[in-house]
Amino acid sequence: MKHFLCILLLLAGFLAPGLASADTEVIEDGYYGYYTYGDGETNYGQRGGDVIALNPTATYVDKFDVTSMIVDINSDGNVSIKIVTDYQSGTYGTTYGDLFIDVDGWDENAYSSYSTTGTNWDYVFDTSSKNSIYSLTGANEEAYLLSQYFFGEEDGTVKKLDDNEYRKDQLVQVDTNELSSGALLSDEGTFDREYSNLLNSYLLIYTFNLEDLGLDLEDSYDLAFRWTMTCANDVIEGSVSWQPVPEPETMVMLGVGLLGLGALGRRRLSPVRIRSKRKAQ
Repeated sequence: MKHFLCILLLLAGFLAPGLASADTEVIEDGYYGYYTYGDGETNYGQRGGDVIALNPTATYVDKFDVTSMIVDINSDGNVSIKIVTDYQSGTYGTTYGDLFIDVDGWDENAYSSYSTTGTNWDYVFDTSSKNSIYSLTGANEEAYLLSQYFFGEEDGTVKKLDDNEYRKDQLVQVDTNELSSGALLSDEGTFDREYSNLLNSYLLIYTFNLEDLGLDLEDSYDLAFRWTMTCANDVIEGSVSWQPVPEPETMVMLGVGLLGLGALGRRRLSPVRIRSKRKAQ
């Protein structure tokens, strides 16, 4: 019996580290936005389809195309967001947008959502800082920067794109100067860009921990993410579910305990059967 339990404990020691794994979900790029507006005399129709490009050739489309978003979350709450895109900051005067995060639901019909419209985004990963995550609780509308801020009259800078060359009314960044002084939650995240030979594409990689958002790892969450470049020529947005799982060591030890009790029970029953047979004789 002692040898049996020792073997189980050794197996538990080998198996427990390998049981910790990440849940991986892929959010495919399914945004097909088309926005038109006018004042009754002029009408600016943007090119339909998933990607708005400076002209309809594949060369220009590829400069803004976002393929998918790969979300990895392990049992320790470590999150890795990999955005599959060959887009590079600086393309035609555009740059990376911020990563928006929501933890209590997602409105798939409101891609340009901010404030009280559509998804009420809870947090933002400030891409320009490469590590800072802020809470958007109580943020004023002025904190939310839409795509026309960078190319319309609001900015006042020299425009790099014409009106029909970017997607309007899209949430792309947050002005952290418009957030409260206590909005900074964590500066422990990381942002990087690297090439994936497997996917034959570049990846924009955000990493952080759910606890960086002040979340309790014992709770469940419906996590939503949104990312685009400042021109919003391609937008990716979607959601995943995350639920806490028991620690692998706890599950292994529970199994060991149940097996040990079963073996001990069989051992105790054996003498009873022997005595019964002797009485019958």
